[in-house]
Amino acid sequence: EDAVLELPPDASYIGDINLDYAASVIGDRMQKLVIPEGVTETTSEFTVVGATTLTEIEFPSTLTKLCGNFSETGLRSIRAENVYAVEGSVSYGSVFNGTACYGGAFSKNRFLESVNLPTLGELEQYAFNECYSLSDVNLPLVGTVGEYAFASCQSLSEISLPQARQIGEHAFDNCNKLSSVELPAAQSLDYFVFQNCTRLTSVSLPSAVSVCLSSFYRCKNLEEVFLPNVEEVYFNKALKNGKIYIGSTVQKIDFQVVP
Repeated sequence: EDAVLELPPDASYIGDINLDYAASVIGDRMQKLVIPEGVTETTSEFTVVGATTLTEIEFPSTLTKLCGNFSETGLRSIRAENVYAVEGSVSYGSVFNGTACYGGAFSKNRFLESVNLPTLGELEQYAFNECYSLSDVNLPLVGTVGEYAFASCQSLSEISLPQARQIGEHAFDNCNKLSSVELPAAQSLDYFVFQNCTRLTSVSLPSAVSVCLSSFYRCKNLEEVFLPNVEEVYFNKALKNGKIYIGSTVQKIDFQVVP
C-alpha cells in the first residue's frame, strides 16, 4: 500500500534530508510527506527530486522559508499558507564557466495542477518551468517574477498577479494556452516574456513604464497592446500584426537588436 513519511517534530528547521528517487528510504511507494508543525524552514539540502509517486506534501502553518529541490515528482498541488520565501536548489548553467545559477524549486512537476502560496513575495527563476498541467495559480503578493518562472506551463490559460512589478525574461514563454493576463502593477517587462503565447489577443499594462516589445514575439494572434503610461519602449522583434497603443507619457522609443 502507499506509504506516508512523517518527519520528526523536534526541530525548528529541516536540512540534510535526501529522498532522491525515494527508493533508498521507503521503496517506490511514498505518496505523502508530512513536515510537522514547529518547523519554520527547510534548507537547500532538502530534496525529493524524482520521487514520482509522491503526490502530496503537507506543509505546516509554521513554515515561512522553503528551500530545496522539489522537482520531477508526482505532486498534484502545492499549498503553504505562510511561506514568504522559496529558494530552489536546482542548478542551471555551468559551474565550469561561471554561469551556474539556482532556482526551479518546483520545476518539471508534470502532474502539478494548482499552486497556492498567498504570502510569497518573490517568485524565483524557473520556479514552475515545464509544469505542463499547471492551471490554477494563487500568488497575490508576488512582486517579482523570475526568468522562465512559468515557461512551458502549457495548461495555464489565465494568470493574475496583482502585485507583480517586474517580470523577467521568458517568464511565460511557450504558455500556448494562455489567453488572459492581468498584471495591473507591472512596471517593466524584459525580453520574450510572452514569446509563443499564441492564444493571447489583447494585453493591457496600465502601470508599465519600460517595455521590450520582444516580450510578445511570436504571439501570432495578438491584436493589441495597451501601454497608457509607458515611458520607454524598445522595438525589438515586435508584433508583426496588431496595434500598440502608447500614451503621451512616453519619453523614449528605441529600435535595438536583441539575441
